[in-house]
Amino acid sequence: MIGESISLRIGMYWKDYLNLDLPTLDYHPTASEFPTIRLLNNVAVGGHAAIAYWICKTRLAFRYNFCNDLFEKNDMIQQEIYNLETTKADVITIHDMYWAVRTDKVPTSFDRILAFNILAADAIGNGASSIYYLTQSPSLLGNENRAYDLYFQELNYFMEMVVDTISCDTTTSNESIGIKVSVLDWAKLICPTVETPGKICKKYGVHNFDDILPDRKHPYGDSGLWLSREALAVVL
Repeated sequence: MIGESISLRIGMYWKDYLNLDLPTLDYHPTASEFPTIRLLNNVAVGGHAAIAYWICKTRLAFRYNFCNDLFEKNDMIQQEIYNLETTKADVITIHDMYWAVRTDKVPTSFDRILAFNILAADAIGNGASSIYYLTQSPSLLGNENRAYDLYFQELNYFMEMVVDTISCDTTTSNESIGIKVSVLDWAKLICPTVETPGKICKKYGVHNFDDILPDRKHPYGDSGLWLSREALAVVL
């Protein structure tokens, strides 16, 4: 699990799931009947971008001031971007609000796509089979258009990048080396009407919970447990 504070919270819920004492069954279920997680590494860092820092692992790092700050000050982010080399994770899950919408670290489209491509190459090189990208938590501030606009800004940007820029070439006889990249629609899970123009994303009563996001951003309490479990079911 990589990303910022939302990713960190989701990973906490997933770790709690791993520690559950499940009842003993009188038979051994198959992986398809009862998928399990061998190990979960939650290396998300609250308040920081994630994908952008993969540029810092290349010889282009000198072009970006934030790479200097990274190697001088932030051991936690260094641990995040070098984690794949030690864990050899099979599945990588990302929630990074700083990549497609809040782009202060890597302001140009070229830089953002380059960073994601470096991350994907790093994942492939360390044996990963898939990447799940979670859309960001929608705005619950009562503005009719804000959640809708940001949702489609992120989704359109991501799909254009995957389809038009970094997708594998399947037209040639030589097979491209690639990795499966999926969008896990976290925003729509929180707000089922987020893709409907003019609809406000509600904070109360969604999926019969008193408050779907108590602090308007992070999963928390019973609703957070349900949201994170639903996301985990998709990944598994």
